[in-house]
Amino acid sequence: MRTLKSKFTLITCLVFLIIGSLTLIAFYMGTDRIIRDLGTKFAIKHALLEKNKILSVIDREVALALKMADDRILKDWCRDEEDENLRKLAFEALESYRNIFRDKSYFIAVRNSKRYYVYDTKAQKVDITLLSEKKPADRWFFDALQKVDTFILNVDYNAIINDSKVWINAVLKDENGYKIGVSGSGIDISDFINEITLSKDKGISAILVDRAGIIQAHPNREYVKHNATVWEDEKKLMVYRLMGNQEDKDRLTQAIEDLSLEKREVETFPMTLEGKRYLAAVTYMKGIGWYNVVLMDVSQILKITNFLPIIAVVLLSLFLMPLIVTAMLNKIVLRPLSNLTDASRRVSQGEYDFSLPAARNDEIGQLTVAFNTMTATVLDYTRNLENKIQERTTELSNAYHKLQEAQKQIMDSIDYARLIQSSILPRTSLFDRYLEEYFILYMPRDIVGGDFYYFREVGERFLIAVIDCTGHGVPGALITMTVNALLNHIPDAVCVEDPARNLGELNHLIRNTLYHDTSDLLIDKGLDIGLCLCIPEEAKIVFAGAGISLYHFDGNRVSEIKGDRKRIGYKTLAEEFSYTNHELNVRKGTQLYLTTDGILDQAGGAKGFSMGRGRFMEMIQSFAFLPMKQQEEMYRRELAEYRGGAPQRDDILFLGFSMMTGGKTNGDA
Repeated sequence: MRTLKSKFTLITCLVFLIIGSLTLIAFYMGTDRIIRDLGTKFAIKHALLEKNKILSVIDREVALALKMADDRILKDWCRDEEDENLRKLAFEALESYRNIFRDKSYFIAVRNSKRYYVYDTKAQKVDITLLSEKKPADRWFFDALQKVDTFILNVDYNAIINDSKVWINAVLKDENGYKIGVSGSGIDISDFINEITLSKDKGISAILVDRAGIIQAHPNREYVKHNATVWEDEKKLMVYRLMGNQEDKDRLTQAIEDLSLEKREVETFPMTLEGKRYLAAVTYMKGIGWYNVVLMDVSQILKITNFLPIIAVVLLSLFLMPLIVTAMLNKIVLRPLSNLTDASRRVSQGEYDFSLPAARNDEIGQLTVAFNTMTATVLDYTRNLENKIQERTTELSNAYHKLQEAQKQIMDSIDYARLIQSSILPRTSLFDRYLEEYFILYMPRDIVGGDFYYFREVGERFLIAVIDCTGHGVPGALITMTVNALLNHIPDAVCVEDPARNLGELNHLIRNTLYHDTSDLLIDKGLDIGLCLCIPEEAKIVFAGAGISLYHFDGNRVSEIKGDRKRIGYKTLAEEFSYTNHELNVRKGTQLYLTTDGILDQAGGAKGFSMGRGRFMEMIQSFAFLPMKQQEEMYRRELAEYRGGAPQRDDILFLGFSMMTGGKTNGDA
């Protein structure tokens, strides 16, 4: 019988011989491809590094220029340039920005006066001139006011300071978004080229171009200076003029197009530039609208001689690896497996009272430990199986009874909470006394919920409201009790006649009640409410809402009176927010509706969308001609059909009523 050791040794030798031969063949055949791939990866990495390097140079200056353009003092001065006090403050601010700018310079051009202020770093003074639309050199200012929203980079020659720079032109706007000037700074072209386009790595350089291919930065300073002194774009030097053939031009054009659409982060392709072949890696700097073209001379980066040490290592490995692998496998795997095989044979013969040495902390060691555990467990089970089954059965039975008892206690507590919550809801006799017709569609998602309705009689007037507290189930129900107590307190303590003021006081009390413990900062609790003061003798309703609207039907169509968007009690909202009162004159037959968001957010229909406000108002329009009790039945049926098999998302509370006018109640003769 051939042993596993001999088979494995033979297979290992054959595999290494085959793989070694194929590796050498592939190496010699694919050296050029490897060099290209490594060069491409290096070019991509270098292009991304150069992109970050460029952005680190420009982004800081752009951010500072935008901050200067948003400076309140400079905006005020641009609107009133003759104010001496503003002028003094403005130049102090400009000097502060100048000290931070990389170039230690600044400029600002004012739209009203067309004055152009620029700090000359050579003369160390501020030069002032008037800009004119007729001068080509001044066209940058008027183009910026017409076409630029925030900022633009511009390589330009400034005749006032007799210097070419990369200018950052940031637009100043007033509060209405009207452009009142342009400000910014510049980066010296020589410094810019030295830091960005000239790489310390041999055989690597970079060019910056815009979307049209116009050169913005190049190792050859003459190209950049030429473009800085030429005003017409068509006369500026484009990178395409330096390229060798149309195919390369088309590749660069397509790369610029794809990068602008953000299809990829880097585009790589071979390119001939000024008669020399390069591997190009192009990246897009979205924030400034330029493209960085990194040019790599692969022949200077990687050569075939660089791979000679690898060839030597491969040949040596082919000779040594089969010997080393065979010896190590015999010691680490084959010998322990042989011991396990012998032990398994003993177990199969019914011998369990022995164990193997397990001194190793690897897979073989774990397998040995598992084998020892298995034999010990089998031995123990054969001796104590019946006792273990009985113990396990008893444990499971006890756990089941404990779970049943815990569930019963929880359900008893929830039922008691439901009784308590039901006690705070107003009696239907109050609705019968003061309302001509009404219905209450109340469907908590759980046994108890966070939605409830409120009724308070005040002489011949009355308050009626629907409230949606944070959460549902037991947490929501607990908040409803707090809110109900506060609602009963506020009309007596504050004012009955002003619902908006009552909401403001409720917001104040809720925040003081729920957030008195400042350590509980992660929980944000509050409520939505729609509150109506009904005045039958004046046939009028005063409504104030926080996140809840009032809907009314006048006999023809349904209209909505929106409540304020600021809800009650939430920490993120202002404590002193003033809510709004809305007065509505009613007549006999006017129907009024209040609802929480449970209906509006209920998913259903063919696509599973929420019902929404529009579909809800259409539903009211369809059934508003019916008596209120019939309306309730139709709304229940319509909601059930729309919901279908979808679960109820939230508590649902929908209240409809019509008010008796003329000061009468159902208790009057």
